[in-house]
Amino acid sequence: TTCNIDCSGQGTPCDGADIVCPPDFDCAVLCSGPDACDTGTITCPPDFGCSLICGGGTDACGDQTILCGAGPCHVECGGEACQGATVTCGSGPCSVACGEPAPSVDCLSACACSEC
Repeated sequence: TTCNIDCSGQGTPCDGADIVCPPDFDCAVLCSGPDACDTGTITCPPDFGCSLICGGGTDACGDQTILCGAGPCHVECGGEACQGATVTCGSGPCSVACGEPAPSVDCLSACACSEC
């Protein structure tokens, strides 16, 4: 079961917010639109998968801190959507589709990790 969090639009309530995905669910966060999820933190569940799609506007996920757990983690950045963002991978497989400029990726203990 997946928990979907939609932060689409410009200057949504997710802008500057700390989003914690609920435990025991895969988590999918959509941040589409200028400043939709600019700044703040997204924390994925410890043992479940997490995906974050950032696009459709400058700083859609800019300066965002993304903390992945042990489940599969995927972050997709379009255009300038992830400028200044930091992705910290847990022990699970972690992949980042990078925009320009690319977010920084810290693999930590992940063996299956793609850096920008």
